[in-house]
Amino acid sequence: AMGLPYLPTRSIVGSTMAEHNADSFEVVGDGESGERFGLVKPLVPDLCILHGLAADKHGNTILTPPLGDGIYGAMAARHGALVTVEKVVSTEFVRRYSHLVRLPGRFVSAVCEVPFGAHPSGISNHQQVPGVYGYADDYDFYEEIRTLSRDERALDRWIEEWILSVDHEGYIRKLGHDRLLFLKGKADGDSWRAEIEPHIPRIAEQGPPNRAELLVCAAARKLADIVIERGYDTILAGVGFSNLAAWLAAKIVRDSGRHVDLMAEIGFFGYHPRPADPFIFNYRNIPTCAMLSDIFHIMGILMSGARNRCVGIFGAAQIDRFGNVNSTMIPGRTFFVGSGGANDVASGACESVVTMIQDRERMVERVPYITSPGARIRTLVTTLGIYEKLDGDDEFTLTAVVADTDAPDVEALVRRAKDACGWDLKVAREVDVVPPPDARQLAMLRLWDPKGQFLGKLL
Repeated sequence: AMGLPYLPTRSIVGSTMAEHNADSFEVVGDGESGERFGLVKPLVPDLCILHGLAADKHGNTILTPPLGDGIYGAMAARHGALVTVEKVVSTEFVRRYSHLVRLPGRFVSAVCEVPFGAHPSGISNHQQVPGVYGYADDYDFYEEIRTLSRDERALDRWIEEWILSVDHEGYIRKLGHDRLLFLKGKADGDSWRAEIEPHIPRIAEQGPPNRAELLVCAAARKLADIVIERGYDTILAGVGFSNLAAWLAAKIVRDSGRHVDLMAEIGFFGYHPRPADPFIFNYRNIPTCAMLSDIFHIMGILMSGARNRCVGIFGAAQIDRFGNVNSTMIPGRTFFVGSGGANDVASGACESVVTMIQDRERMVERVPYITSPGARIRTLVTTLGIYEKLDGDDEFTLTAVVADTDAPDVEALVRRAKDACGWDLKVAREVDVVPPPDARQLAMLRLWDPKGQFLGKLL
């Protein structure tokens, strides 16, 4: 969009992605500081398809935050943007909400009124632009697609039924009035209250923690210690276990009298998680944000800029003794889903924590593909233990074991951790024990994830 031949970035450097994209990415060095960074060539699409809340006939488009990756692709497209919106409005209407117009009409080649055009994703109207309704992500729809994707024929039938054989009006009719009304209601900031109510009795029963809850609580306590000891003031998390750990860590830090802000890459800053929905981009968290922005500001400046004091936390499919993370593929065998912004976090935050299930397939001598270099990954928390890089060492050392009883056999837990590690593991002289979560912490986790969408994965 800026018309420049390249832009500098800290991301990708030291990863296998840099090698595989050598035609569009070059690693250079700063002779003064010695820092290595990358020069990435621009991506210039022929056409960008973008969905907004509203636009006028000239294409001036209202886009409500959070803005995610924003409008830069639309501004860079050779033939402009094809914009779909919930409602086409007058230019007079657009002028009243000019502070929400992010894409001027000169970059737009066509505007189409397509209600629910973001589905199965959602669209926010936290700013309460009148006459237009926001709606939440349709998790059930995503889950159905995910389940069907395991069976190629079943997925082909679904594509024929839902995409190839219907126009948009037919698609909306198939979704049905009740489902669409539910999604509209779910986008309301207070809709969590009704959703959490039926789960309260089960949460109050306080059964013993499962392996996922032990992992998340161990990671949260360690992350909170890191924030307090090293003076970090922001946390940026990935999805799943790491996100729940970040939420709980932020609560622990705040309860200690310190302030820390949670961030989510699509544009959330300073938010407080609401109960009932464990997903990181939960629309019901939008009203709690201190600021709403986009990926560039969150990850480019607040997470990795010159004045950042951010610690990252994210998951991994595989990790090696040096902290190099693979969330992309095992070449010739399988692809993973979910690398997302992990490389950006590992490359840009002051330091990062990784959370993962532990076994010898995941903790390997050397990862076959480096998604995120391990230089700034200083802590690993697994279902079995906590591993840290001590005194400048570039390898992990086992410093604590995760206990599921009040009277653990530490030596047995250390042996279990070593047996489930794919390299010759270093062990600290004195290994601490991470105790089981207390009732309050466990209750908070279950309030955030009452259906066990993440916490139920390791039952």
